[in-house]
Amino acid sequence: MKVLTNGRYRKLTPKEYFRLMGFSDSDYELLAMNGISKTQIYKMAGNSIVVTVLEHLFKQIYTPGTQSIDSLKKKSLDILNTL
Repeated sequence: MKVLTNGRYRKLTPKEYFRLMGFSDSDYELLAMNGISKTQIYKMAGNSIVVTVLEHLFKQIYTPGTQSIDSLKKKSLDILNTL
């Protein structure tokens, strides 16, 4: 992905990709400090799911204390079947 900055296009940094996916800067820095290459970090960000989207999905599927595991499985399958 490229963004327009000061009239020029530039590629997003791995840290910016991680931010778009809902991760913190410290998550990125931990990977960088442990010698993970920028290429691998780009791949990790691309293979992830946006954290807030996942949280929203879980909230739609599960209401604490009101459902059994079997009913959660059924509700999950029902949601998938509507896609």
